[in-house]
Amino acid sequence: MNGIQDQQKLEFAQNVNQLIGTEKNHNFRFHTDEHGCWIWDGYLSSEGYGFFNIDKQRKYAHRVSYQLFIGPINKWHEIDHLCRDRACINPFHLEAVTSRENSLRGNHPLFTLHRERRCKRGHDLSIEENRQYRPDGRYRCKICAGECLKKWRNKKKQCAE
Repeated sequence: MNGIQDQQKLEFAQNVNQLIGTEKNHNFRFHTDEHGCWIWDGYLSSEGYGFFNIDKQRKYAHRVSYQLFIGPINKWHEIDHLCRDRACINPFHLEAVTSRENSLRGNHPLFTLHRERRCKRGHDLSIEENRQYRPDGRYRCKICAGECLKKWRNKKKQCAE
């Protein structure tokens, strides 16, 4: 452990009580890993986020860290872990982003497809000819839309017979 990290830990612990408005002296502990993450040593939520309780209220350690070192969090923003480690409370690994941006950066299969510009059936949407634009400017897969329309017409034809 070097002096800079020790100083940052001390600053974090001293300022957290002021931020959360309590007179109690809590021991906020974390360790540093090989990637520079400050890994929370306290309780972890079922989703893997560090937290502590003050007056029966849950406080997320990464949000407290961001507020201490970076500043207030806009009510329309979430905190994204740039390092992808939910237990990390290093404020330089955190960024306030919209819910949409946070979701797009995540690992959910639908957002992965969106980033790769593919539809759910794997068609390449980076090719302009594969896109069918809607009046509101959004687009969908032209190949899948054509297949869906073909199935609908066949079904309609069978019902008419």
